[in-house]
Amino acid sequence: PALELLETMQGAEVLPDSLTFSAAMGCLGRAGEWPRALELLESMSTCRVEKSTVCLNVVLTACERRGVWRQAFDVLGRLASEGVQADQISLNALVSACAGQSEWQEALALVAGLTDAEAQVEEETLNAASSTCARLGKWRQ
Repeated sequence: PALELLETMQGAEVLPDSLTFSAAMGCLGRAGEWPRALELLESMSTCRVEKSTVCLNVVLTACERRGVWRQAFDVLGRLASEGVQADQISLNALVSACAGQSEWQEALALVAGLTDAEAQVEEETLNAASSTCARLGKWRQ
């Protein structure tokens, strides 16, 4: 339904915006259709709609839900090169995606990079990384 609405808007010459795309990508992500959410994200450029941090977070969350942490990092890299800023929600999604796939080294490297950059790391991010290490018996890391 969300994609149909987006297509109807475009056919009726109603210009979709970043929030419209985010809503459609969110529906796809909740349905487990993360590849289609990525395609929709990429199509935003064709429609001349600027990608936003909200769009980034929606797609990262879709990747997190399906455990495709490598794709999540790829999306972050591509959008960062386009000037889209990650926020704490983005970072939480990345750490959780790594944690969900037992990629404790990646989760810790991400958290370490944040602390090296003097970024404020939220409790949720630290908890996701530490619970992954604990679950895998890597609590000394």
